[in-house]
Amino acid sequence: MPRRPVSRLAIAITLIAVIGGIAIIVLSVRDLVQRPTDDVVWVRLLAGAAIIGWGVAFSMLGRYDANADDADDAADSRGADDAADSRGADDAADSRGADDAVALGSTPVRPVQRAATAFMWTAIAAWAYEILRSWFGWTVWGSALGLVVVCGLPVLNQFLDRVIARREAGDAPGPENAAG
Repeated sequence: MPRRPVSRLAIAITLIAVIGGIAIIVLSVRDLVQRPTDDVVWVRLLAGAAIIGWGVAFSMLGRYDANADDADDAADSRGADDAADSRGADDAADSRGADDAVALGSTPVRPVQRAATAFMWTAIAAWAYEILRSWFGWTVWGSALGLVVVCGLPVLNQFLDRVIARREAGDAPGPENAAG
């Protein structure tokens, strides 16, 4: 598969994420030597690793789309009279790699996208816990509850958006059919 040229901005974002994650880990290890039982330091280590993981996943995001761009270029070169056939080629390009993509709604989600999302949520959760625990002095259980709220509300919102979209499309049974 031909590789797509990587932009300077993508390289810069990746380097910032990886270097930032390494810096967080180095500083956390220094703090860990002084306070090995501090839960915030352990969570900060997790955040640093998640940032590095996100940077690596971010650098790999555009590599799956090289075949789709080639199919689009081929469809454009055929002309307007083959537009219907090119839609078929685009569908074939979108359905390629069914092994590595899972369709959620109408958009396929690839493993690299899932990994980037998981790393991002891990870093956000770790930062939320660290802020609640160290800056505001909340207890471990209070910080964990705050973490559930910070990470749970956006996930709940996405879930409810999908349910509402399915009901509007008529795919999901309504409340009257739920019992049957």
